[in-house]
Amino acid sequence: MQGKIIKVRVPSKTALWNRLWKNVAWAGLILFVSLGIGMVGYHMSCPISWVQAFLNASMILTGMGPVDNPSTDGGKIFSGLYAIYSGIIFLGMSAIVLAPAMHRIMAGLHVPIDDEDNEQARNTDRKYNPKAGVSHRKPGEKP
Repeated sequence: MQGKIIKVRVPSKTALWNRLWKNVAWAGLILFVSLGIGMVGYHMSCPISWVQAFLNASMILTGMGPVDNPSTDGGKIFSGLYAIYSGIIFLGMSAIVLAPAMHRIMAGLHVPIDDEDNEQARNTDRKYNPKAGVSHRKPGEKP
């Protein structure tokens, strides 16, 4: 296994931009659906207008925090759950948007992508890798 060359095809710039725009579109769709959920939730659980519900939902979704403190218990529970949901959605959308660029960077660096290569990389600090059958001893070194 020693000396094995890993061949990974680097996506072209056109493919990168196509995947990037597709992922940005998916992230935008998730963003607008999440904003709609927040607006409906704030409007129903707190006695506020649609414009104020939009403001609160968008501020929480972007991580800025709520503008109005909810006055009802239902509004407080919804606000807390929506804040947790928004944090998870923010991280997920970041991963969706950055995935094509990270794939291109890793393919360009020839990062091992299968389990056998990862296992071999983890075992390089050992004197002998029984799976690969390769001795890592220097010539003339005693076992």
